[in-house]
Amino acid sequence: MRAILLFLNCLFTSIIFSQGLNFEKGLLPESALSNQIVRTSDSVTYIVYSSESGVYDIDVFVTKLDLNGNQIWQIETPDYGYYNCIPTEIEISEDGSFYLLSYNMLFCNQISDLRWVLQKFDASGNLTWMREWDSPGWESSQLQGLTIHHDETIGLNYFSPNVFSGFLRLDNLGQTIDSIGDQSPISYKNGYLTNGNFIAADAQSIFLYNSQGNFLNSQNVPNNIKELAVYNDSIYILTFDQIYLYGSGLNLISTSSINGYNDFSRLKVNAQQVSCLAEDMNNIHVLSLPHNLSNYQAQTISCSHNTSSPMDFEQNVHLSLAEASGLYNDFALRLRDYALNSSNSVNVSHSDASLTGITVTDVQVIAGPNSQYIVKIWGDVVLKNFGTTTIQDCKILHAHGAPLNYSCGENYYDSLFTNLDLSPGESITLNLGLIHDKMEFLPGQQALNYNLCVYTAVPNELVDMTPNNDFICESVFLGFGATEDLSSDDIQVQPNPSNGNFEISGEQSLGIITIYDLTGKQIFKIETNEKNCIVDLSSFPRGAFHVNIENQSGSYHKQLLLVEI
Repeated sequence: MRAILLFLNCLFTSIIFSQGLNFEKGLLPESALSNQIVRTSDSVTYIVYSSESGVYDIDVFVTKLDLNGNQIWQIETPDYGYYNCIPTEIEISEDGSFYLLSYNMLFCNQISDLRWVLQKFDASGNLTWMREWDSPGWESSQLQGLTIHHDETIGLNYFSPNVFSGFLRLDNLGQTIDSIGDQSPISYKNGYLTNGNFIAADAQSIFLYNSQGNFLNSQNVPNNIKELAVYNDSIYILTFDQIYLYGSGLNLISTSSINGYNDFSRLKVNAQQVSCLAEDMNNIHVLSLPHNLSNYQAQTISCSHNTSSPMDFEQNVHLSLAEASGLYNDFALRLRDYALNSSNSVNVSHSDASLTGITVTDVQVIAGPNSQYIVKIWGDVVLKNFGTTTIQDCKILHAHGAPLNYSCGENYYDSLFTNLDLSPGESITLNLGLIHDKMEFLPGQQALNYNLCVYTAVPNELVDMTPNNDFICESVFLGFGATEDLSSDDIQVQPNPSNGNFEISGEQSLGIITIYDLTGKQIFKIETNEKNCIVDLSSFPRGAFHVNIENQSGSYHKQLLLVEI
């Protein structure tokens, strides 16, 4: 009999269930950052990510998708005047409403303005209420461990490393019910028992408190604690490769016997089972156990995974995985969803829109005070379809650094092109128009080059499988300082614009005259003792050129415009 039970137990632990791909898609409505959050509930997926829409202006978006990848809704969360908003946690209620925890800063380089924000939204994405806490600095009063308790209250931990910590319990309107301080730097999730006692955990210990916050008991856990869950007064602790079951008095009841898996995450407990995610070298696994942790089932998802990418699952329904694909300085979000009870997979036709060329069509550098200049650049880009499906829509983004006097942030221009009808293997030239317009600091009298980069978003909401050909950079020559006119009235260029012949004149010998095109290439150079010189550029393409004149009195710079007249 024992042999039969042992055989059945081994069979139970090795069952591999069917799984199929529900959908695969790319998300990049704006220039996305990499801190996306994925949660699943009630057969839907929530993905939360921040997006940089301007200089030191980071917005938070929440998108809700059904099991087929169709967007149910998308919202931009309100920032109430705080322009850097970074989401950290999201928890979903049984009725579809959800709580979002984030930290916000007024400026990215002024961390004294940090505040923590908890927002509640209804099932349609409408904001219900907001609660905020000010923090004196980045290293102080951090919040985490967002938990929805069985009595519909909300749990949070607050802590300052090695200084203080405590627990907050809020009602479903965001009002404080309990605020209990503790001297230990506790920084993990907490849960409430039915008798009003509550538990919390730090790195390797769990603690029991009564409803007034008085310490009752504690226990050490052999490994670092990752997550904590309370169900029917049973306490489940998740570490890197084990699950521990404790009673309501912190007495150890059981330990899982799971070998061959690691990096456990997303501990979940319901009426049927205890579940979590795990990984090995090649696959993701959903591990399911009875409440007493006596044995386990392993469902394998044939998908390698970078552990820094977020993922979540709904028990016996689906698993969602989000990976960030690099696009120059930013990311496209690749979201894949797997059915846990079906071997049928959808057919995915991957697009591959790539950039093969960029042409700068015009450059203007306008002088300002104190060596500050307005730099404007216009350009075209060549888009080629390397994929297997026709591309109809594609967003082109072009980024440059923060403006003068700011230490962080990016500024973006983007253009959405529709109805392209670009077949596999075909190319098309797209006019981007003005792609750069900002104040620059251009010191000195040396040649100035600007590295301009352009990249594509994911077209057709499908996944671009070759992200390393999605951006292209072009070095743009800006001339010498302010190319509109930094010289004195002693040097004249007439006519300007011209159809080819420019007369350069001065009150003394001109010295060395050098002319450059927009790429910085020298196309003309002469040294003369005369006060007048005719320069013939009629054989060159129409456009802008830069002339640098050096004589005994100094250097002079002008922009030459070669046009059809």
